[in-house]
Amino acid sequence: MICVPVAEKSLEKSAARLKSCGALADLAEIRLDSLDAPPASAKLRSFIAASPLPLVFTCRRREEGGSFKRGDEERVKWLRAAVDAGAEFVDIELLAQTHLRRELIAAAHAARCKVIVSWHNFTSTPSLDELSSVLEAERDAGADIAKIVTMARDRSDIPRLFRLYYQAESLRLPLVSFCMGNTGRLSRIACLAMGAFMSFASLESGLETAPGQIPLKKFREIVG
Repeated sequence: MICVPVAEKSLEKSAARLKSCGALADLAEIRLDSLDAPPASAKLRSFIAASPLPLVFTCRRREEGGSFKRGDEERVKWLRAAVDAGAEFVDIELLAQTHLRRELIAAAHAARCKVIVSWHNFTSTPSLDELSSVLEAERDAGADIAKIVTMARDRSDIPRLFRLYYQAESLRLPLVSFCMGNTGRLSRIACLAMGAFMSFASLESGLETAPGQIPLKKFREIVG
């Protein structure tokens, strides 16, 4: 599946972006950290109900590529609002404060919202032992889907990261894992052949939310 990140300042602008996806995307990631103000419950419900695509709600902290300027408590509160409004997926970082992460995951599971537990490294791709430990920690945290994304400094980083798919299969845990940056660009496509739950493509050139994203139209032309 191809997921398109939408990082706009309002839900109204986000809704307009969703319409432009057409039939090219399978999912959309709504970046709550880009909003100017907390989303009102009624507007969130209407937004989710009107969406042409299933939605993943993310409120990314600055350390993992986001722009949220408030604390973890407020950030998780925004994510909880999305869960309560009927979100199909919610994404919370493994490194979020443990008690807040646990509370969100419990609320999401009670609402039948699937949880992506994510981990990002914007500087390098660690050793396989460290990556393996992260995957197990995400499983233990209660992830329905694990996400591990790293920066590729060398082409050898990609096959090392992709070995996680074999571990994820043994854990029966859906996984999203690829490398960022120019070196890791093709791993965003290749990960689907490895069994990735999804990969990410930008709406168009200039609207990337992470290094190395491929524009949606080009991505769809490649994967069919």
